[in-house]
Amino acid sequence: MSPIILQDKLRRELGYQNLIIADAMEMGAITQQYTNGEAAVGCIKAGVDVVLGPQVFTEAFDAVIKAVEVGEVTEQRIDESVRRILKLKQSIRK
Repeated sequence: MSPIILQDKLRRELGYQNLIIADAMEMGAITQQYTNGEAAVGCIKAGVDVVLGPQVFTEAFDAVIKAVEVGEVTEQRIDESVRRILKLKQSIRK
């Protein structure tokens, strides 16, 4: 959930442009510190494209929607992830 690692180091410094997937959001390191919603929004703000495994999916989903509605996460940020997801899907179809 670190923008320094995901955006500055991985994307900018190393030039990684593919999907970043956060796995195992149900693990104690996350659930003891954050709610499902906080974790999902934090991951997306940090640069994650796909958040896997929240304990309560609807809570995570609703929190991301609300974060976009209030401007905490921009639609542009969501669109970046959608483009990466679609690019991967396109490459798999070939």
